[in-house]
Amino acid sequence: MRSRNDTIIILTLVFSVLAGWSLGVSANASAAEKPDKAAVFSVVNGERVTLQRYIRTFQRGLRTRFYHGKPPESELLSYKKEVGLNLIDAVLLEQQARHLGMKPDGQWVSKRLTRQMDRLRKDPRWNANQEKQVEAALRRSLERESLLQQLIAHIKDIPPPDEKQLTAYYRRYPEKFSNPGKVHARVILLKVEPYAGTQAWVKAKEQADGILKRIRAGEDFGELARRYSGDPSAEQGGDLGYLHRGMLGETAKKVLDELRPGQVSEPVQLLEGFSLLKLEERQAAHLNPLSRVRKRAIQLWLREHRELALEEELERLRARAKVEVVDGDYLAVPGVKETLRSKGWSMIAGTAGG
Repeated sequence: MRSRNDTIIILTLVFSVLAGWSLGVSANASAAEKPDKAAVFSVVNGERVTLQRYIRTFQRGLRTRFYHGKPPESELLSYKKEVGLNLIDAVLLEQQARHLGMKPDGQWVSKRLTRQMDRLRKDPRWNANQEKQVEAALRRSLERESLLQQLIAHIKDIPPPDEKQLTAYYRRYPEKFSNPGKVHARVILLKVEPYAGTQAWVKAKEQADGILKRIRAGEDFGELARRYSGDPSAEQGGDLGYLHRGMLGETAKKVLDELRPGQVSEPVQLLEGFSLLKLEERQAAHLNPLSRVRKRAIQLWLREHRELALEEELERLRARAKVEVVDGDYLAVPGVKETLRSKGWSMIAGTAGG
């Protein structure tokens, strides 16, 4: 079973599949972009999926997923595999929507169609001779997208959790409902400029050692911070306030973890220079009561279980589907045949008739 993150990625790509014409129509498409319309990529439960649709989906994904539309060579083959599998998922979802009697939202389709055709007509490369063909293809694509939106909304229409379900979720994920641990710290920073040489670092270390001796002899950390620190907190006596662990660099975090409240560290070398760190107080993470985080818990439970419902529906559709992948170039992509076999789907290198 695919992970929930995989399912989110699938849906993102499925929407790209269904919107293959939107913003992706070249006014003067090359021959390479216009394969034989009879060429078949796959047959899904008896429905022919054209190679042309696969290519359009692939090209649109390049523009939206990769910088400058150029995927790293190491990712190209895995991306080709991914596009084909998600195109089949899109067709399965479309078929299920039709099976449930869903119809495209005509008003939504017309509004989007008008907007996208107006945008295409403004393109200086636009060829008016292609208008009818492009508009018909774009309408079909938008109708499929409308069906998919309705189906997803239907699948995700689940009731909120009951008290037992909510309590179990709260106990399973305490980190989602806890205030993180934090520390109250002070700092004295002896800055060293990035371009400075070794001697400057040696001098900063010696100064930090001297200040530490003065603190241990009884001088006030805050006053010394105001006098010597190069950190913006100097005016506040080096007071950094309360910091969550994620706000600290790894080195500073490790140093503060070893201190007890009131202790001052040995000089610590950081990117900015040498620092003395003082731990004022440590507050442990604590779990908020369910009564305080109930609304958030319900929202998180619904989000997780809606994605799970969608994932389970996709798995069910895949398991009962009869799929034949026809395109030989796609079958040659590493990992494709193994994936198809694992799903019980067929491979036919050639062109499907019909």
